[in-house]
Amino acid sequence: MLELLFAIQIFFSQPVQAAQESRSRIPIQVDISHEKYPVFFQKALRSVQEGQSECAKLVNRLFLARFGKMMFGDAWTLQLAPDNQEFLDLVWRLEEDQFIRPSLYLKDKDNRTKHFRKIYSLLDKEKHPIGVLGFMYKFSDWGTYIGSNKKWLPQSHVVFLAGRKSFEIKNDSSVVMNIEEILNKKYGKLLDNERALVNSRVPLSLELLPGGSYFYNDFLLEEHFKGAISGSLLEAFLRKDQEKREIPLLRPVSYSRISEELIREIEIQSEILAEFDVQYIYGEEFDSLNFIAKDFWTEFLAEKLNINYPGKSLLVPIPRESELVRG
Repeated sequence: MLELLFAIQIFFSQPVQAAQESRSRIPIQVDISHEKYPVFFQKALRSVQEGQSECAKLVNRLFLARFGKMMFGDAWTLQLAPDNQEFLDLVWRLEEDQFIRPSLYLKDKDNRTKHFRKIYSLLDKEKHPIGVLGFMYKFSDWGTYIGSNKKWLPQSHVVFLAGRKSFEIKNDSSVVMNIEEILNKKYGKLLDNERALVNSRVPLSLELLPGGSYFYNDFLLEEHFKGAISGSLLEAFLRKDQEKREIPLLRPVSYSRISEELIREIEIQSEILAEFDVQYIYGEEFDSLNFIAKDFWTEFLAEKLNINYPGKSLLVPIPRESELVRG
C-alpha cells in the first residue's frame, strides 16, 4: 500500500499545467469484454421504450453513459447534426449512385456484401473501432420518407459500435454440425454472395461436436432492433427474416467513428490508470466500502479522473490490492 501512496503523491507533485493536460474528462472506460461493461448498456436501456423504434435514442443514451456526451437526432440525421459532429466523424457513406430514390433500393442487391466488406476493411484498421453504424432495414416503413430528402443519410437504423470483442459460435445440437450449418439454423440460409465474406471471418467447414464452441474476433454492436440486443457485426450481416429465411434484413449505409478528441480522452485515461493495478466496482458501492488510503484515492479520482462524486458514477476504479470492508 506504500507503493500506492507513493504513486499518488508523484501524480500530485506534477506541475499544474501538466496535471491539467493529463486529466481525464470522460467517464471510466472498461474493456467491452469486462464483466462490468454491460452496466453502460443497462443504463441506456432505462430510457428506451420496448416495442417502439428508438434505435437513435439508445445510441444517444449509450454515448451519454460511455462518454458523458448527449446527442440528438433521428436514425437518418444523428450523424449529420452539427452539434453531434463534435463527437462523431463521418468516415464512410453510401454513394448516391449505388441506390434509387425515393425507394432507397440498391441498384445491385449483391453490392450489400461489397458494402459490408468496406465496413470491415475500415474497422480492421482502427485502433479504437468505436462509433455509429447506419443501416437500411429491409422492411422499414420510413424508406420513402427518408429517401425524399437528399440532406439525410439514406438509412432507417443506427447502432452503437462498441469495439472489438471475441464472440462464440456454439453447437447446441446433439449431432456434429459444421459452422455453416449452425449459422443457417440460427440466422437463415447463407446466400451464395455472402459465403466468401463469412468464410473470411469464420471457417464455415469447421465441424463442431455437440456442445462444442468456436470463438472469433469481431465488433460488438449494441442496438434497439425489435427490442434491445447486442451481438457481432457478422451476426448483423447474417440476420435474415424469420419467415422468409433467405431475405437479409440489414445493409450498411454509413460509418462514423468517435472524434479524435474522444480517442485522445480514452488514451489519457488509460495512461493515468496504467500506473496502478486497479479493479472496478459499481459507483453505488464506493461510499459503503472502506479500504486503506481511501482518502488519498478519493482525491486522486477527483484530480485525475474527474470523478468528484464516486457514488454517482457507473464504475469506479480502486486499487486491486485493497482489502475491502463494508460499513
